[in-house]
Amino acid sequence: RSRAAFREELERGLALGADYLVVHPGNPGQAGAEVGISTAVESVREAARDLKLNGASRHGKPENALTILIENTAGQGSSIGCDFDQIARMLAALDDLPVDVCLDTAHTFASGYDISTEAGLTTTMGEIDRSFGLDRIKVIHCNDSKVPLGSRVDRHEHIGLGHIGAAAFRRLTHDLKLRRIPFILETPADLERGYEWNINTLRELNKV
Repeated sequence: RSRAAFREELERGLALGADYLVVHPGNPGQAGAEVGISTAVESVREAARDLKLNGASRHGKPENALTILIENTAGQGSSIGCDFDQIARMLAALDDLPVDVCLDTAHTFASGYDISTEAGLTTTMGEIDRSFGLDRIKVIHCNDSKVPLGSRVDRHEHIGLGHIGAAAFRRLTHDLKLRRIPFILETPADLERGYEWNINTLRELNKV
């Protein structure tokens, strides 16, 4: 059922002319990470079978150029994809398909990569470059974290009000390696603050 649902999402993305379709790699439960990785790869292949995800028009420009983005996870439960090396392995196994990465800041932090400090961000960027490469990141889900570093729980917070903090998002928005990547908010929306508040906060941090 999951593969059939993902197939429908791919077909819908193609019909809409979407650039990207983001997917979490899944949770293998007690079967373990190795089974989870191989199942995720097999599932992507099965769902994408016979679809022209990166076809070209007669003018030589991309037509239906949909790319699948594997999103890193917080590692909640037995979810795979919280480790950059696991993502790298999935990308390598799918190297004949248009597959890249969506990086979630809250998931990155919750899974144990400390992007809240300048030194931690430098180390994390190095880990990304060593594993799958910064050039594979096509979208950033920009969220603060309600939970501490390494807690492996997926809980998003308003920008600057969580454990990652405003200074970290200032560094992220000023990082030249990330400047051309779209930042998409998945922050909470409540009575006090919504998406407009979070967008304005990011814009102000980007000015400083």
